[in-house]
Amino acid sequence: MGLQSQHPGKGTLITNTLSPSLSEDILQIWITRFTPWKLHTAELEKLLAPDEKKRLEKLIVENRRQDYLVSRGILRIILAQHLNTNPGAVKINIAANGKPYLPDSEIQFNISHSEDLFLCSLTLGSQIGIDGQQVYPIANMQTLIKNYFHTEEQGYLASIKEDLLTEEFFSLWTAKEAYLKATGEGFQRASTSFSVSPRNNQLNSFVLRDPRISPADNFWEIHRLNIDPAYKAAAAVERKNSRILQIPFSPADYY
Repeated sequence: MGLQSQHPGKGTLITNTLSPSLSEDILQIWITRFTPWKLHTAELEKLLAPDEKKRLEKLIVENRRQDYLVSRGILRIILAQHLNTNPGAVKINIAANGKPYLPDSEIQFNISHSEDLFLCSLTLGSQIGIDGQQVYPIANMQTLIKNYFHTEEQGYLASIKEDLLTEEFFSLWTAKEAYLKATGEGFQRASTSFSVSPRNNQLNSFVLRDPRISPADNFWEIHRLNIDPAYKAAAAVERKNSRILQIPFSPADYY
């Protein structure tokens, strides 16, 4: 799916003429790569708010500094499209639990960055979370499974063939992390206190079992996202029957 700019090359807001506007039944997944954006760090830094620039100044390690700068700049460009404003004018507040949000707006968002992949999820009115992880070999996988996965998840992973175990490990992990990011708890909550497992005959979705939520009040959907063979990703949204819209984009759609 392509993107078109209203005035290509002039740094105007991105408009995707092939997708519907943001709505309560759509979960937008914006997908981009970090490397091309690193050529535009000077322009992206101009979009940051004063508090973001102060945080940037405190980051000494160059890779972490650049990652923060690029991720905040990309986020502002995406949000500005739906707020009908300039990226530099987007006001982002931080909740008590550390989760960023837009004041006086129904737009909910969450971001994830792993290696060269950047993901941003957007919707209206429902809590959302997203997580993406590059797949890599794990030497102590069984120890991690025992310590960080619910017993139900441990049973599921025990049934997976060895050559597929690493990929399925990351599939479940991103699903769990997407849910924790959506609730705003993050890993302040034990990852063993709830479970996610693939829904029967629907490999692109997970079933959430959380003792804090009764089955009648469980409106959560957790989606497996097929984005890149080298990565696993998942999105969580507190709403039933969401339509997933994946939107690839790059600096060429903005600059």
